[in-house]
Amino acid sequence: MEASLPHYAQIVSADPRVTEARFGYAAALIRLRRYAEARDYLTEAMRVYPNELAFNNALARVLAASPADPVRDGRRAASLMTPVVAQVRATETLETMGMVQAELGQFTEAIRWQKDAIASAEKAGQRGIAQRIADNLRLYESRRPCRTPWRVDEPIEFQRTGGPQAIQSPNL
Repeated sequence: MEASLPHYAQIVSADPRVTEARFGYAAALIRLRRYAEARDYLTEAMRVYPNELAFNNALARVLAASPADPVRDGRRAASLMTPVVAQVRATETLETMGMVQAELGQFTEAIRWQKDAIASAEKAGQRGIAQRIADNLRLYESRRPCRTPWRVDEPIEFQRTGGPQAIQSPNL
């Protein structure tokens, strides 16, 4: 995983328009549990690519569910996700909003968003995903926030704003 960082950096340096490489770099930082670096890198990516809401979603997850206390910022995560869920009602964005609401202590709202995420996955025929994300629903029902932005077995996906073109980071 650490070895992938220079490769992503080289691609970004050679062609900054390759948003997937920038996202891959951030995903590698997250997999390495370098949440503060991921937060800063995603913040910069949002500045460079203001129309790519995948960066908002990823940053909001880090801000809402990082196990590192100094990294979390629920209010900022909420402000990032408001425009995302207004435009993109995908399972992952709904789940992220659940994480954000739980971080803010709004567990009733977190439960509602998580149930919407589960319903979205089921509607898309993704029963495995629906079952997996039910874990967070149980957390929120117990009035506990999530402290795992992405599980180890869960791909971190880049979904273009214009449609669900998923590019998965390597599961390292």
